[in-house]
Amino acid sequence: MKQRNDLIAKAYDAAISPEEYDNLVVKWSEYISALEHEFPVEISKETPLSDYIADKEISDHFARAAMIFQKLSGETSSVDPKDLIQGDDRAALVIGSDGRIGASNSRQGELFYNLAHIRDLEPKLRAGDFARLQDTITQRDRTKDVRSPTVILCEDTQGVLSHFVVVPTKISNSDQPYFILRSLQPRWSSELKNVLMSVFELTNRECEIIEGWCNSLSISDLAKQHNRSVETLRTQVKTILSKTGTGSQAALMRLISGLSSLFIAGKHAAHDCIAEGTVQNFKLPDGRGLETLIYGPENGEPVIFLHGMLGGMVISTELVKGFYEHNIKFIIPNRPSFGHSTPYSDRESVPQQFALDLFHMLDTLKIKTTTIMGYGAGALYAFAANKLHPKRIKTIINFAGGVPITSRRQFLSMKPRQSVMALTARYAPSILPVLVDGGISQIKSGLMSKFIKALYNETPEDMSVAMREDVHPIIQKSLQISVEQGSNAFVTDAAHITRDWSDLVQDAQTPVKLYHGVHDPVVPIETVRTFANTWDHVELEEVSETGQLIMNKHPHLVFKALGKL
Repeated sequence: MKQRNDLIAKAYDAAISPEEYDNLVVKWSEYISALEHEFPVEISKETPLSDYIADKEISDHFARAAMIFQKLSGETSSVDPKDLIQGDDRAALVIGSDGRIGASNSRQGELFYNLAHIRDLEPKLRAGDFARLQDTITQRDRTKDVRSPTVILCEDTQGVLSHFVVVPTKISNSDQPYFILRSLQPRWSSELKNVLMSVFELTNRECEIIEGWCNSLSISDLAKQHNRSVETLRTQVKTILSKTGTGSQAALMRLISGLSSLFIAGKHAAHDCIAEGTVQNFKLPDGRGLETLIYGPENGEPVIFLHGMLGGMVISTELVKGFYEHNIKFIIPNRPSFGHSTPYSDRESVPQQFALDLFHMLDTLKIKTTTIMGYGAGALYAFAANKLHPKRIKTIINFAGGVPITSRRQFLSMKPRQSVMALTARYAPSILPVLVDGGISQIKSGLMSKFIKALYNETPEDMSVAMREDVHPIIQKSLQISVEQGSNAFVTDAAHITRDWSDLVQDAQTPVKLYHGVHDPVVPIETVRTFANTWDHVELEEVSETGQLIMNKHPHLVFKALGKL
């Protein structure tokens, strides 16, 4: 009784406070795990219509919790200005279009500490620069291209004028424009030091001088700090200028500023790793819309990419470079209920309906035959499309793809977090929306990183990839697209991916190539081996030291697979 009461209480806690979501998952996992032995061994080919777990009290309480989630969902927001300057070690502010300061990375006593509005900056700026800052933020000067940066001079805490740049930016899920005011002071980093030592053959002590200048220290300051004479340091400065081919400290710092900027993009401009595709909205015969992103050359070889439940909607700039090099036109339709694509009214026949939508899109694009590439749950939809028109599919290539679930054992072989969601989808479908809504509330409440860490906590191979600065923003944006329309997309996919969908594979002759990580937490490699060994037209390539994020860790495999076509 206590376990049930704790579970019910935690459902309400999570509905009110997104921080409690992980505790709800733990409590639900404990509850459903105690019933695992009661679940049928064989898995039906039908989608689950009702709960196998008959506990009306829990179902009723979870339904009420779901109503609270839905009521509060409009009040949560993923807008967090702090994310824009997180980790930036130069003085920076985030300013809204109303002039209010939304975030600062300054500590007490530093330049931008405790400022509330750009008016607080006026004493630190030249009169003309403050007017230009106001015009940029409020966009009063309509003739100015707001995408262009504005450079101003600002007096630092030492009374020295330094250059700052005002750059327009965006926060996901927000229409409000934001601006970052960031110092142009050269940034010292280990990457910059390596360049100076390897290219210009500077010594450690010579690099210490440049590092000091980057931190606004004078020669006298450096002499005291390193217990060296001013004369010694001046001699070293002459050596630095000679090695770098610069004639003065000012010229040297211009070089350092330019070099340091090379290492900003990867760390502090996360959007640079996300490729911008051409958006095309297809109108379907029944009036629905299919939002589609297209990458690569217009006349390239078409490849259709079908994303998963929580990932694959966004790709990296690195992949897009490869598309141009290999002449690939990469087409990603956001499946119904994802992004801005219109949902289906009938959940039962979604794979077959999507296959019809997909071929309508291909007909509109005048593509007769194509390769289909699936990721995660997208594998099921790749097989559904092939089932409908096998002669129009050259080959199927799946990365970390799902396989038909035929027994309870497959659920239990997943990592705990993934297992509990799959078991819920199969045996307690009425509970699943609450668990999904709880995850969505985390995502929309600025707890995206916490959600991602919990997702890959049991798979260090994935965690190390997910936390990379060139991958984390891609995962974040994919998650936002997944939950754009609430829990419907995930719940629909889960209903189909957790049934025995072997019928979509039967009688197929189209070549299938599977690339699968040995440590995949969602679809264990053992189940994929069994699947590949069952069908003559299916070939498996196992990738060691890799989990579910195989495409993020090994993007070259995409071109390896396509190169064999």
